[in-house]
This record gives sequence, C-alpha cells and structure tokens, in this order.
Amino acid sequence: MSTALASGLLIGSGPAASAVAPSAPKDGAATLTGTPQEFLAKIPAVEPMMSGYKGTSSFIPPAVANAKDKRGCNLRQRMLISAAYTKPKVGKKCALTGGVWWVDGGTKKVTRAKDVTFTTALTLAEAWGQGASQWTPQQRLAWATQVERSTPAAGVQTRAKAVSALAATQQVISEATKKEAEAQVALEDRKIEVILYMTYCNRGLFTLAAMATNVFIVGICSQKWTDEQVKAILSADDVLERICWREGNRMFNVVSWGLSLAPDDLERLDAITGICQEVGVLSGAYIIGMASEEYKIARIPQPTTVTTSVIDPDGVDRGTTVVKVPFQDYSGQATTPLITSELFGVAAPVDWGDPGVPTGYLRLWDAGVSWRQMQPSKDGPIDWTKLDATMAMASRIGAKVMYVLGDTPGWANGGKSGATPPTNLDDATRFISQVCSRYKGSTPIHAYEAWNEGNLETFWTGSMSDLAELTSRLDRTLSTCGSGNLYASSTGTRSTNAFATKYPEYLRQLEARFWPIDGYTVHSYPAADGGPAQRIEEIAQFKTLLAQNRAPVKPILDTELNYGLAGLGQDRRAIDPSTGAAYLSQSFIQSVQYGVDSLFWFLWTQADYDKLGIQLNAGTPQTIQAWKQTYSWLVGRQMTRCADGLVVQACQLTGAKGNITLLWTKGPEVSVDVTGLGSTVQYLDGTSLSIGSSKTIGLGIAPVAVS
Repeated sequence: MSTALASGLLIGSGPAASAVAPSAPKDGAATLTGTPQEFLAKIPAVEPMMSGYKGTSSFIPPAVANAKDKRGCNLRQRMLISAAYTKPKVGKKCALTGGVWWVDGGTKKVTRAKDVTFTTALTLAEAWGQGASQWTPQQRLAWATQVERSTPAAGVQTRAKAVSALAATQQVISEATKKEAEAQVALEDRKIEVILYMTYCNRGLFTLAAMATNVFIVGICSQKWTDEQVKAILSADDVLERICWREGNRMFNVVSWGLSLAPDDLERLDAITGICQEVGVLSGAYIIGMASEEYKIARIPQPTTVTTSVIDPDGVDRGTTVVKVPFQDYSGQATTPLITSELFGVAAPVDWGDPGVPTGYLRLWDAGVSWRQMQPSKDGPIDWTKLDATMAMASRIGAKVMYVLGDTPGWANGGKSGATPPTNLDDATRFISQVCSRYKGSTPIHAYEAWNEGNLETFWTGSMSDLAELTSRLDRTLSTCGSGNLYASSTGTRSTNAFATKYPEYLRQLEARFWPIDGYTVHSYPAADGGPAQRIEEIAQFKTLLAQNRAPVKPILDTELNYGLAGLGQDRRAIDPSTGAAYLSQSFIQSVQYGVDSLFWFLWTQADYDKLGIQLNAGTPQTIQAWKQTYSWLVGRQMTRCADGLVVQACQLTGAKGNITLLWTKGPEVSVDVTGLGSTVQYLDGTSLSIGSSKTIGLGIAPVAVS
C-alpha cells in the first residue's frame, strides 16, 4: 500500500518516502505542507449540525447528476473519465473502452469502467454536519465531485505520472473491493477499537476501576504491551493498511476543504494516525492542495483562544489512580486581556435588593422593563419607574447595563403577541431613541441588544431580513443619540434547526448592511442533561457559524446561561447545590478560555424558580459562595494557558495577585499530583489547606485553586 495517499504527496524521508517521487502542485494552487500530526492539529473539534440536510440532493442536484454532455456522458461517467490513469475512448451513448484505472490506493489495475466505483473521504452527511451546510451550492457540488486522477502505488512498475495536489473527495475503488469492504466492516471496526484502547492504555489514560464494566477494555489494559507487540498485532494483516489509507484520506480531505470533526471523531483519528505512523504506514511529510482557498470557503477556526493540549501527558498510574497535571510550572505568557468585573453579568429584577454577588454587568430582560411594559399605548407616557430604579441600583454597585429590545406592544403590531414584529420598524427605533436620550451622560445604558432570541418564533415571528433591518436602524438611532453600543440579536443554540438555519440568514442580512453592530450575543443553554462541557460545544457551534458566514471579529457576550432547563423532549433537571456551584464556576472560567467577553447568569430571583436547574437567590449560599470565590480567582488576572485533559481540566492565570492554577475534573474524583504548582489549595467554599509532602490533592468537578 502506498504511503503517498491519493489525496497527498509524500515529500519526507523514511522507509516509505523513497518509493514515491513528489510531484509539483499545479501553478498557483494554494498548498500546505506538514506531517499527519501537524494536519490533525489544524482540524477544529466541533459537534456536527445536521439541520437542513436532504441527502444527496444537498450536494448534487438530480438535474446535475443526470445532465449529459455532447458525448452523452452523465456526471458519474465524466468523473470516471477524469479519474482514469489512461483516458478511455468515448463511444456512442458514452460507452467507455480502453481506459486504465489504478484503484484501491493505486494497488489494483482495472481496465473496465463498469468495475470502477467511488468512495468518499467523508459521507455527504458528515461533510454537511461539519461545515458544508454553510457553503454555497456551487462549493458543495465542487466538494462532492472532486475526483483525483488514479495513479499506481509505490513499487508498482509503471512510468511516473503527475499527481494532483488537491485533496480529492471521491477516491476510485473497484466494485469487488466495495463488496469485500462490506464484509470487512466488522473486522476493521474491531481493529480500530483495539487501536484506540491499546493506545489509551499504553498512555495510561484508562484505569481498571473506571473501566471495570467493559470486559473488552479491561482485557486489553490488564496486559503490559510493548511497542513491538503492538506493531506485531496491528501489522498481522493488511486490514491496518486499509484503515490507514481510508483515515489518511479522511484527514487530508478535512484539512484541504476547511471542515471540522466531532471531538470524539477527532480523538479517534488522532489515535489511529499515531499507530499508522508507528508501524510505518504513514510517515514523512505531505503536500496537500488547499481547496478551501481555491473555492473561497471560509475555514472553521479552532474555537479556543488559549493554548490547550488534549491529554494529561504524564498519564494515570493505574495502581494509585494519581493523575499528573499537564504542566508543572508557570512558564506561560498571558494570552487574554485583563479579566474585569464585566465578565460577571447577571439578569436581575430591580427589586432584587442588596446584590448577593459581585456583579459588573446587568442585563435587563424579564426585569419588568420591556418595550410592551414601558409603553403600553402609543400616545400615552412611557413608564420610567422601574428602569429609573434599576439604573440607580446599577450605579450604586458600579455595574454596566444592557437593555434588551423585545416584546412588541399590541398597539405597534395590530394587537398581536409580543413576538410579532412592529408593523412600522420606526416605532421601535423611536422608543429606543427616547431610552437612549434619558440614559446617557453620567448614568448611561452601556449596551443595547437588538432583540431577544430573534431566531426563535417564541420571540420573533418576522423574517431575518426585517430583523437585520431593525438592527441597522437601531445602529443609526444610537449613533445619532451618541451613547451605547449595539449588539446583534441574541440567538439560542440548543434549538438546532432554528439556530443553524435562521441565524446564518440573519448574519448574511447583516453583512448586506455592512455589519451595523458592535458585537454578538448568544444564549448557550445546553440540553437539560448537559453540563459545562456541552455548553462549550454550543459556544463552538456559535463561533463556527460566525466564521463561516464571514462575520468580522467583534466581542461576544453570552447573555443567558443556566443548566437543566426543560426542552428538546427533556424535562427540567433540578441540579443539587454542590453540582450547581461547580457548574457555575466552570462556566465563568471557560468563558475566559473560549473567548467569551461577558457571561450573564440567568437569573437572580427572589425565591426558587421551577424553570431553572440551578438557583441563584438569597437562599442559595453554595451558589453565592462559588460566584464570589470564582470572581476572586479571575478578576484582576490574565489567563496564560489551559489544558483540556482526558481526566483533569486546568487553567493557569497570572497577575498582580499572583500565579494560580485552577483545576477540576470532567466527572470522576481523583487524586492529582500538583508538583511545581504551589503549596496551598483553595476550595470553592473559600477554605484553604496546605499541600502535604506527597504533593497530591483530591479533585472533583468543583474547581480549586493551587498557588
């Protein structure tokens, strides 16, 4: 099997490198050079979004697939001609004769067109979910029909021919191989499973106790595998070579076209690629053509702003279950701006009394000051009572204020619900003009949100064009007033269809109006059974849509967050106070890590509110203490680096208050070796303890600070 995969050119050294001479990419083609591991590092980890997918027609319209050229050739036949090593003769009704195709990675020579078929590097559904949903129809068609000309594998005796530098989507295989592959699926999948578990066990990333319910894993991990044994087992037949060829094509295609992979899928690909390199199937460096640049596709960025690693490098001692922290010093340089109190936002009513938590930002929604509540009639006076009191309270605690437009008065939309847009958009802008004129100068409203969750019909039943037009008019209104930043309408991410279809249209409409905003707002509620890790997936989805729709880089505010909310077929999940405190703390820490400028907790209430999974009120001392402690750790510092380990999560910060390392786990409680990070550990409840000579501490989902 050639190590010069069909979608890449080998240019390095090593046992396989000498077998293939590199070919130059076509003139002017954008290329990228690197090792498999370097390419893997460029793939963003993003959960797929399948909304709007309609099968093959989402990429290749039937009319295009069936259309014939002047020779009578349909799309598939034209692809066969393009893929041929020796071009076939084209007879009547596109009968193909005399062609030569090197299939199955260049290992088999086929001379009959009917014996040749195609396999995609990714399925159409995968490509759609990992970014192609935001491409133009022309870009999707280009991806789905990108065929690379077949060439013989290394060692096959034939004259050399040039190889395309583009990472092809469609690889040529034989019909016989396709049938054999169906029988090999179970074997290959089982071998992949062995690869993954042997890799993880050798790295010490599984513990027998944690995996006791999986007999297969325990059977593997209970043995001490040498590198030679691993290679011997995996090289016993050619299954591994087929796996490496398939997964290598997958990796090159994803990088070339600017797609992403689901986190679990990327982790799996990383492990497989590592084994393929160890046994010599993938070695050296490769050139791939960057189709994303050729076809002007907006690449998906990595969602983080702080350097991360994906494993706990020193692993887990299976005998003592002591996890090593990914770093043992404070050598990192600051990578974020100074963290201020504005990170800690909250939605709160005017009568919440003396704030129980330090707050730098108030968001006014569900606070008794909506447009409908303040201006119940067109010609009557505006009721400023509650908003005046809220502004006075914000001034006392030194917090900025965000006002949210929404909830249309009946007089402005023909007596319909508050979700129905105003018949005349100027009615909304006149109201905001009066609000802005009243609250400027020494007691200003700092920011305005164009509408609350405009992607959901619960709050906005109009078109995205009308919402963008309202946003643009609000921008002009605030510019005339001379006070306040305008943020785009917020979007909820958990309703995937409304998010993945409506929000991109809103962004495209904003682009057509030259981006009349100062920033973006998102509501990152995960599903009811989700936690902070799932919330970060929502943030990654949001940032992905921004990038794919060419949205300029601007501040991002997460203006509503809680956990356990009912919806998407799930009932509300009441979260116990200790877990709720841990979730809240993790959320503020990860907001800094993932580039969220402010996080507004929803909601401070007078008493427990049965719609929320985590309560925040005067009667929730654990939640309040977690807020205060996390505020103390973060505000006044800058983040330097983080590690999203398989066991331990870690973030380091520096500042005038000193260096600290914040640590927590994804779930299991473990002992952690904190050598080199300090002598004191401070817990979320405010207590502090000296770290003993063993340099180990107990750790769970509640963050702690080591200094």
